[in-house]
Amino acid sequence: MRLLDLHSWIPGNGKAAMAVALIMALLLLAMAMPAVVLAGTEQPAREDSSPEAREEKRGDQGTVEGNEVQEAESVLELSNPISPDDFQTIASYGDSYLAENSAGKKLLYLEGDAYQRGYAEGYLCPQSVQRVAKDYLENVFFELVADFGITVDLRQYPWLWNLLWNLLKIMVAANQDAIPEEFLTEMRGISDACHDLGYDVGFMDLLTLNAGMDTLESIYVGFGALFCNEFAVFGDATEDGGLFHGRDFMFPTGEDVFSDEALIMVHNPTQGHPFVTSAAPAFVGIPTGMNAEGVSCAMDVVYSIFTRPLISGEGTLLLCRKVVQYAGSLAEGISLIRDSDRAVPWLYLIADGEEHDAAVLETFASSLLPPGDQLQKYLSRLFLGLLGLLCPGICQCDVAAAGSEGEWEIVDGEVVGNSLVEPSSDPSCPSLEKGMMVRRPDYVDPEWFDGPGCAVQQVSGPNLACGFFPRQVEEYPDLVAMTNHYIIPLMSLTYPSLAGSGSSSPWRYDTMLGLLDEHYGDLDETSAMWIIDFLNPARCAYYGTDTSQSIKGHHVLMDNQDLEMWSLHGYYDTSWVHVDLMEVLADSQGS
Repeated sequence: MRLLDLHSWIPGNGKAAMAVALIMALLLLAMAMPAVVLAGTEQPAREDSSPEAREEKRGDQGTVEGNEVQEAESVLELSNPISPDDFQTIASYGDSYLAENSAGKKLLYLEGDAYQRGYAEGYLCPQSVQRVAKDYLENVFFELVADFGITVDLRQYPWLWNLLWNLLKIMVAANQDAIPEEFLTEMRGISDACHDLGYDVGFMDLLTLNAGMDTLESIYVGFGALFCNEFAVFGDATEDGGLFHGRDFMFPTGEDVFSDEALIMVHNPTQGHPFVTSAAPAFVGIPTGMNAEGVSCAMDVVYSIFTRPLISGEGTLLLCRKVVQYAGSLAEGISLIRDSDRAVPWLYLIADGEEHDAAVLETFASSLLPPGDQLQKYLSRLFLGLLGLLCPGICQCDVAAAGSEGEWEIVDGEVVGNSLVEPSSDPSCPSLEKGMMVRRPDYVDPEWFDGPGCAVQQVSGPNLACGFFPRQVEEYPDLVAMTNHYIIPLMSLTYPSLAGSGSSSPWRYDTMLGLLDEHYGDLDETSAMWIIDFLNPARCAYYGTDTSQSIKGHHVLMDNQDLEMWSLHGYYDTSWVHVDLMEVLADSQGS
């Protein structure tokens, strides 16, 4: 990619684009200086990362201490049992229902168009929706404020708390034109049902919940410690040649509200594909999901200087939902993310059980400004919202209701979007297009990468720094993995993992890859579940050793060929829950 290619990402004339590009180059050079200095000093040799070397390093792996992962007596021995599939309906609305199994795990089945499914969700889970849309969101927002060093509970000062809270809602509402109207309609259905049952859940509460994460991330990168681990294995890596997508979603629980309300959802929409997800009521966007075509998607946070503040685009949860509902293949999923309006850097892993393939999408902001007339609408909503907040008697407007309906269209699996840069003409490396590079299983680090940028090497342990550029470890053509750092050098350059950063991402990446390497060729659903659960307090002290604590998000395994999902959510002293997507759909049609 040439600096001149940035003209499509930076608004203005050529001179302005070059000026901004020069500033970016100087900033990147400043970040690279520690590695240049280290290049002239004697550094430890790069550790051999071959399978044989890792096997020798692991050795017996009997009892270990600290944060290292402990081997169970057998790889088939999960730390938590799998609960039975004996779901019984406990409430219903139309063709939708809420079911519960003998272990207390819940399944929410939603059928119909966007409004019908939203209304059914609000009708069947009104108390859960209110807790997640109100208590959870406020608790997470308070955690963000605390990250700024403000330890006083601002809720003790209602005027200040309301000011900050309403300011966040205004910023989120100003972005709504980037969100598909279908998802906004679903939120309205949830809100209407809750209101009809006497629960105070407004449309703006749900919009802020589902899109606010990217707004907050665009302002303060790294809020809430959003970290994750993922892998996809297929072909020779698995016992029967199937495809498994493992997902450890590390997410703030909002004082355990998310853990209390977490469940499995199955959507059977009138448009797009049926899909299953592990989430919580009130979330229209999803962190993890798989559809009936065998396409799965999930995201991990990553940091980059190429972040667009405030104008946050579609939002990662809703974008993941769009991929899971509408992508019929890996290629369609890649197109949907590439052509979306994104403001915040994220890593996405998309897997396709039909094609037996998977890829990691390393992304940052798709453009400095949103496409089309969204900027004008954003500024109008923001101005009116701020005016209404400061002068409520003068301006009373519904900033969420103003503007267009946010329509969007898929043509041949692609959404028309705004280009970031032209694709690279170099066939030896992935192309950077619209703020995204695709890392496929056959990707390898370029030969020139063995330079000063790799001088600093991680030693061991989750709280020690990684090298300037973390190295790619996957060495098989049927395995791809990610945690919370870029692998492709060009992407790493936008936010290198400097020595002293204390990042645990390379440690989690190396640890997970070591387990996958050890069981390569023999992976089935149980061993893959066991690996994605490697941070379980019963096996690792990463979260401490309390096995009754809440799960910070969920641990999920998806079988993209047989269309099954296993999810460990809630608390570490509970069981996994299993759902067969096709069986749920067949049962709903039979009833």
